[in-house]
Amino acid sequence: MRTVIEFTQSGRYMDRAWEGEILAEKGVQKAVSPSLAMRLVSLGSAIAIFGPDGKPLTVDDNEEFKPEDKK
Repeated sequence: MRTVIEFTQSGRYMDRAWEGEILAEKGVQKAVSPSLAMRLVSLGSAIAIFGPDGKPLTVDDNEEFKPEDKK
């Protein structure tokens, strides 16, 4: 499972060591591991995206996330 966030700061971030670096642009939404999502949100580098049910939006590990998927 991955959690969808929106970056509030551009930068380089490391999610899972075997996946390599994430290059992020401010305002871009991306699905990341829950641990990276919590770290970035707590640092103010990202905000969580919530679904219509009020819960954080998530996608399965084997799914490709596209911002239009958040409906």
